[in-house]
Amino acid sequence: MTRKTTNILLLMSLIFNLAVFLMFAVHIYKERQFFRAMSPVYHPELRARLRKIQPMHQEYLRARADLFHFLRSEDFNIDTAHKKLDLIIKKQMRMERELGEELINLRQDMSLEDFIKMTQKDRFHPNHERIEKRQRKFKKPNGGRK
Repeated sequence: MTRKTTNILLLMSLIFNLAVFLMFAVHIYKERQFFRAMSPVYHPELRARLRKIQPMHQEYLRARADLFHFLRSEDFNIDTAHKKLDLIIKKQMRMERELGEELINLRQDMSLEDFIKMTQKDRFHPNHERIEKRQRKFKKPNGGRK
């Protein structure tokens, strides 16, 4: 191979590698932006109040994962499965009650305008217009009835 051909191949290889690297970088950046935008808790006061609910949410997720693990196991027992399901429901109800109580307490501490501003749809989900458009796109004209 001549030197010119080698340089051309090297340049093409560098361009290709750079394009692949940039593609992954853009993909990671967009993914982070998407999950950051979909995070429902932007307001710092709400975020601080909900920190104590996070352990309850983790317990709920662990119990749910435990049920799925149990359902996949060889020693499946319907009574145990129902007990695990009841435990998941209790954990979720406890978590939801605590979340509701925190929102009520937060509302007591805030003015109506501040609470409305904090809980606006676009504040909780900045991409709500795109999500709603997608949901409308897949809605059946008869409301999903046959």
